Amino acid sequence: MIKVKKIYKKIFFVDSPEKMTSDGMDDLLMVSTKNWNHYFSKISSKVKSKLNIEKMEDVNLLKFDTGENMRKYMKGREKNLIDFSLEFDEPCLLEFA
Repeated sequence: MIKVKKIYKKIFFVDSPEKMTSDGMDDLLMVSTKNWNHYFSKISSKVKSKLNIEKMEDVNLLKFDTGENMRKYMKGREKNLIDFSLEFDEPCLLEFA
């Protein structure tokens, strides 16, 4: 079952999260399970120039009650899937809206 669905007009993939400020980590949405990719809801203008970022638009963040329910949801939706995470208390995924 989906517990939370949040829609973002834009999010940012950061390939070097170690260059983020500690304040910037407050905007962390998700760390993926497979490659430890980091996704953020905002990036401050003072660190943008130091980072390689990719902006994605019209994205949903979905949080699930179990990893099994997340996997069931993912089946057949691979073309919209950006990434998923089992790293925190709530399994979650990012997908294009």
